[in-house]
Amino acid sequence: MSLKALLRPFIGGDAETIARLEAKLAGAQAELDTAQKEANAAFLEAEGSDNDVARKRAEKARGALVAAQGRIAELDGALREARNRKVDRDTEDAAAEQERRWLEVEKHTKAREQAAKEAEEHLAAYVASLDKVHEAGAAIANAAPVAMHPDAALLHLDTINASIRAAAIKDGVPFAGTLPFGAVGVPTLAERIADANAYVGQVRSGRRAA
Repeated sequence: MSLKALLRPFIGGDAETIARLEAKLAGAQAELDTAQKEANAAFLEAEGSDNDVARKRAEKARGALVAAQGRIAELDGALREARNRKVDRDTEDAAAEQERRWLEVEKHTKAREQAAKEAEEHLAAYVASLDKVHEAGAAIANAAPVAMHPDAALLHLDTINASIRAAAIKDGVPFAGTLPFGAVGVPTLAERIADANAYVGQVRSGRRAA
């Protein structure tokens, strides 16, 4: 089937064509009114006279009236068809737009699924790393020959978790909550661990008391 044949049901189903047909129909209606008025006068003259001229005038007026009525029927039919085609075109356009948007939704659902998988992988690695932080803290406390300040050495589980949460807030993790004093100036977890390790080193060298 040719492209022209495929598009034929939609040709003329546009607002411009409909407006043009409506204008033509209005003009044709005015012409019909004039033809009807002239025909009425000619019919009256022919009925009241045996004049051949009057009869011919009436016959001509009848032909003009029939033509005007036929033109109205043509334009009215064309206008109805154009409006029907516009409905079909609008329906097709709406269906195409809906399908386009659903394809867009599908693209984003796939992207979200992939992002969720990546987040799970990163989260699993994150949790595993935090477990190592906790385990290392406990191992430091057990291995140290002297008792060190649990906060300064970052040995206490609650202190470690508080530092982890503060670092998460600083990094913008949305579900980590907020800090009453804000995240500005809050050290990262690596910075906090580095400070704690520095303290441990100072205790070992005797530069700081445990």
